[in-house]
This record gives sequence, C-alpha cells and structure tokens, in this order.
Amino acid sequence: MLAKLTDLWRSRIDGCPEAPILEYRRGRPGDGETHHDFRLLSGAVEIPQTDRDMAFYDKLLVLDTTNSSTLEGCYDSIPAEALFDDLGVSGLFFPLNRFTKPNWLRQNPRVQREVLLADVRNILPDKGGHETSIVLRTWGTSDIQFEEGAIYRLSSRLVDFNTTKILSALFELDLCWSSQTEDLYYDEEQTVHHNVPFLQLILDPNSFGSIHMAKVHVNTENGIQKLFRDLKDLNNGIAGSLVLKASQHRATQRILSNRLSVIWGPPGAYRLLTYQ
Repeated sequence: MLAKLTDLWRSRIDGCPEAPILEYRRGRPGDGETHHDFRLLSGAVEIPQTDRDMAFYDKLLVLDTTNSSTLEGCYDSIPAEALFDDLGVSGLFFPLNRFTKPNWLRQNPRVQREVLLADVRNILPDKGGHETSIVLRTWGTSDIQFEEGAIYRLSSRLVDFNTTKILSALFELDLCWSSQTEDLYYDEEQTVHHNVPFLQLILDPNSFGSIHMAKVHVNTENGIQKLFRDLKDLNNGIAGSLVLKASQHRATQRILSNRLSVIWGPPGAYRLLTYQ
C-alpha cells in the first residue's frame, strides 16, 4: 500500500504525465444519474474488473491546465491531485453519506474545489477505430463546470477495501493469543509480547514461514487426495466431489506448510486468512 501511494504521489507531483487525456463532449442521463461522454485524446483507459453496480470511483478527474499561462505562484502550480489524501477516503463507497462525508471535507480546499472522483462506466470505440469514447460518472464538491471541448486528465487513486479486514483478522489472532498465554512456550531471553502473532509478524516475519511438520502434513494431504481420485475413478460421486482443483490443492498445501496463509481470489470469490 505504501509503495502504491509513493508511486501515485510522485506521478502527481510531475503532473500525472501518463494520465489519459480526455476531451469533454456532453452529459446525458443514465441509471438515475448523469453520465458524461469524453473523447480519449491520449493514454489508455480500462474498466476495472469489479462489480459495476458498486460505486468505487477509483479515478481522479481534473481540468487539465498543464499548458495554461494563468497559473501564478508556486502553490497553485502544484497539481491538485498531489494534494489529494487517498487514505482519508480509502475504502469508502460513494456518494458519501452524512457519516462519511466529513472525511471528504477534511481534504485540502483545492482538492474540494478542483478534483472530481470519477467512475468509468463504459468504453466505446467507434466503428472505424479512429476514436474512443469514455463514459464517466462523477462525484465531488468541485466547482468544475463541464464545457464542450474542455480538456481533462484522468488519474488513479488508491482504493483499499482489504487492509482494514486483514488488520482486524490479525488483531483477533492477538486477542485469542492473550487468552492462551499460559500455554505458550517461549525462551527466557524473549519478552512475552514477542510471541504475540501480529507483533511477531512485524519483529520477525521469517518466523511465519514453514512449520516443523510441513512435509508430514503435505504428504498426508497428498495421500487423502489420491484416495479420493481413486474412489472417483470407481464412480464414487461423493468422493469425486472432494477432489480439489489444482489451485485449491496448491492453496491447501500452503496452509499446511506455513504458520500464516492468506488465500485470495477475484472479487466475489472466497478469501481466507489462516494461522497456526
């Protein structure tokens, strides 16, 4: 997450040189809200592989004044995106409600005036392939008034819906650990808190590598899967349903081989954090 933020910040300071450049065409009603049509002048835009019914608004839309001579002063010459606080609204769904809108109101005043959050709704190449239309919906408190022919840049923002969940799971592990402290073995030279799972992960990440009985567990699991496959070949439907796919098999072996495992899937798929 920190690496992604650093990359975004550096790009924004430089004026988002790789950001797609769009020319505004018109607004039109769509799905109970206004959709805006743009012509793609340069760069590439992709529709995120997510549930399109959810309002992620994972882009920043800013009026492109790169070549404008009206900018005066060092502060105003800083791109508005560089002042955007990604973490302040990370993981929030838009439009914001009365409980989450204060997070937006804590943004820099220039951000509130000049930045719109945008969600890519569609990408429409024309039949000749000479031109691409980008359909966006936007949200914000910006003073931007869309005008035909105006030029905008579209850049990414950090959208993080998972860090909080992972931290909560790790914190739960710590709470479980605290109730079992008397059963844990630790060296006399170590302080007790070094064995708290979350802290131990930070102090000594390698300690969450392979477990002592990894090979035994993996061999046992291989034997069980072989038995299920043999039974499946004998037309045992129940056993056949227990045969793991290749990806499931690899995930199971990693769980059996490591103290901490995170099984991650695409949106809507199963997510699992295991600790032993």
